[in-house]
Amino acid sequence: MAKRPSNRLMRKAIKDIIEPEIAAMGFTGKYPEWQRQVGEEFHFIAVSTAKYGGAFGISGAWGTAADFGEYPPRLPATDFDNRASVMRGTQLWTIDGKTYTYWLSGFDYSLIVDDAQECRELAREALPGLAALGNWFATKEYSNGIDTIYSKIGSAANPGLLSRIASAKAELGLY
Repeated sequence: MAKRPSNRLMRKAIKDIIEPEIAAMGFTGKYPEWQRQVGEEFHFIAVSTAKYGGAFGISGAWGTAADFGEYPPRLPATDFDNRASVMRGTQLWTIDGKTYTYWLSGFDYSLIVDDAQECRELAREALPGLAALGNWFATKEYSNGIDTIYSKIGSAANPGLLSRIASAKAELGLY
C-alpha cells in the first residue's frame, strides 16, 4: 500500500493564515468548522482537507433559527441552496490560444506537500475567496471566488468548460 501524503505542512499553513481570518470575521469554533450568529441567521464556514492528502476546500452555509426548528444550528442541517464553495480561478487555454478561466473548488497541494513556504502561499491564495464568502453571507449573491456547491442532479462545475471541451473534441475529430 502506498504511503499516504502528509497534511502536516498544509494544515499548519491553514492554522496560521486562514483560521485567524475566519476568527476576524467573527466566527467561533475550531478546525474544521466555525459558526457565528448575525441577527436571525447562523453562518458556517468549514475547511476540509482531502482524506488522503493533496487538497483542501473551504465552504460556507447559512440558515435561520426557523430552518433548524428544535435542533441546534449545524452546517450539515443547512439547505443545499444556502451553501457556497470558495473557488479558485485558474487559467486554461483553448486550441486557438484564447485564455479561459476555470473555477475550481479545491486548492490542490499534492505537488507541494513537503514545501512549507509553498503551502503558506497556497493558503494565502484562498484569502480573497474567504473575503468573497463573507460578502456572500451579507448579500447572498455569488461572485468571482464563490459558487454553489453543485449538489443537484445535472449540475456541473463550470458548464461552459464542458461545452468548450466538447467543441475542441469535435474540432479534433475525436467524436
